Amino acid sequence: MILGASGRRHAGREAIDSYWQRFSDPIDWKLEVLRVEGGDLLAIQRGRSTLTRLLDGEEHDSIVEFIIVWVRDDEGNLRIAVDAYW
Repeated sequence: MILGASGRRHAGREAIDSYWQRFSDPIDWKLEVLRVEGGDLLAIQRGRSTLTRLLDGEEHDSIVEFIIVWVRDDEGNLRIAVDAYW
């Protein structure tokens, strides 16, 4: 499930794919990791994403802040448990 910037809920694989297809063909995408902290079982990553794309013939920047919570699974791999952006 995704809650979009407008607060609209997008649930299910088809709805989520449709949501992200709006951002196809970006001119530029910059991903900044601002901070990572945690321990052996859990990590918290904070960052900023800047996506530049054309809207009505003009460049538009979409800037979002995000937090990702990573949790170590039984095999020792870090997996995303929460990915929140605003």
